[in-house]
Amino acid sequence: IKIENPIGTRLETSDKLVQEIESRIKDTPDLEHYVTEVCNVSDEFGMGMEGGNPHKSQVTIDFVEHHERQQNSLKTLEEVKEKVQGLAGARIDVSKPQEGPPTGAAVEIQIKGEDFLILEKLSTEV
Repeated sequence: IKIENPIGTRLETSDKLVQEIESRIKDTPDLEHYVTEVCNVSDEFGMGMEGGNPHKSQVTIDFVEHHERQQNSLKTLEEVKEKVQGLAGARIDVSKPQEGPPTGAAVEIQIKGEDFLILEKLSTEV
């Protein structure tokens, strides 16, 4: 759940809104636990380097294991969307995280050592 308040929103206001969201989702079916980040959400391409954004927050939900779920996870997400609707002043996005690794090749090989000549020879052989 991504929450974005207007720029300039105070940290206390963002925290109060997230607490309201937590209270609304705590009884969600198949919810194992959730993790909340207030003011520590970076932009998609920011790599977390720009520091906190007091107007942005996030609640990450973890479900119980697949075989233990009472219902389809997409139905559960729809229920979460309904539960967090109607909170004034913020844009709230409930979505399933993207599958798979965010970046990188399928296989990565690292060669480590202190002798650069040997490292260079090994890297060309690989």
